[in-house]
Amino acid sequence: MRYLLSILFISSTLIASELEYKGNIGIDIKKYNYNISFLKQKTQKTIEANIELKKTYEEVVLFTKIESIKDIDKSTRKYLKLNEFYLKYEADNYDIKIGRDIKYWGAMELYNITDIYNKKNTQYNENDKDAKLGTDGFTYNYYLQNEDSISVIISKNKDAKNNISSFLKYSGSRDDIASRDFSYILSSFDESFLMFHTLIIKDSIYKVEYLYLNKTKTYKTAIGIEHTLYGINDKKDLSIMLEYYKSNNKNTIYQNNIFLGSRLTFNDTKSSDLTIGLIKDNSKDEYSKSIEFNTRIYDEFKTKLSYISNENVSIYNINIAYHF
Repeated sequence: MRYLLSILFISSTLIASELEYKGNIGIDIKKYNYNISFLKQKTQKTIEANIELKKTYEEVVLFTKIESIKDIDKSTRKYLKLNEFYLKYEADNYDIKIGRDIKYWGAMELYNITDIYNKKNTQYNENDKDAKLGTDGFTYNYYLQNEDSISVIISKNKDAKNNISSFLKYSGSRDDIASRDFSYILSSFDESFLMFHTLIIKDSIYKVEYLYLNKTKTYKTAIGIEHTLYGINDKKDLSIMLEYYKSNNKNTIYQNNIFLGSRLTFNDTKSSDLTIGLIKDNSKDEYSKSIEFNTRIYDEFKTKLSYISNENVSIYNINIAYHF
């Protein structure tokens, strides 16, 4: 309980300073049914809370994100973490960021192979690809006249030589023949090159990601398409997704996998959506499937129901959170 009280105390103190803020607090319940005889079935109940705080002083932005987890039944899983904390200076054609932050790199729906800047936050949610640990670093973004950008990034990385990784990133967008976004990145981490693109043609989005680690001669690639049918039953939208992942490293995740998914967006006042996914591991001839339903109870309460199943385990999950 002291973890929850600590985050509420810090939050209320900072909010009193007229900061912009948003966050949530809720209950998460997961039930694990293992298909392996020596593993016991278990139910995990946690209280989860996080808050984002933002203060702007003319060209300077101060941003903080605090995350907290407390196991209801046991004391083995709990933490209060300052997962993001950075100072950002914004000028007309450049900005500078110093501190701990999270970057989202990639284009695919299932898994982003180019998302190597932050490590996954498996303690917060091992099944959420967007749950990450903040990385301490320095970022300089320079914006060209055509709205492209060049970024120089230096970060602290325990897995890198001398605990430092550097990145040179070029990003841009075009709206000529078709709408497209692209990014190319060179990194000192394993002497890597990575790129991700999206191309929008009418109601379809074409996606590609590529990562090459020269030090280990490892490559990972992913291609995908997402097509949306608008106005089903006058209101709903249905997106169909197909993605393929390939790598020459047999020990990597998604070494030779196909993902087929669909998302039904209800476009209602409750922001409801239903996502169904099927993954086939071609190297092992194994399947995994998932179902996720999101909706709102009143305006402030968000509810997520999900189910994930593979050869080893089935996970049932319910999450109810108050958002402010």
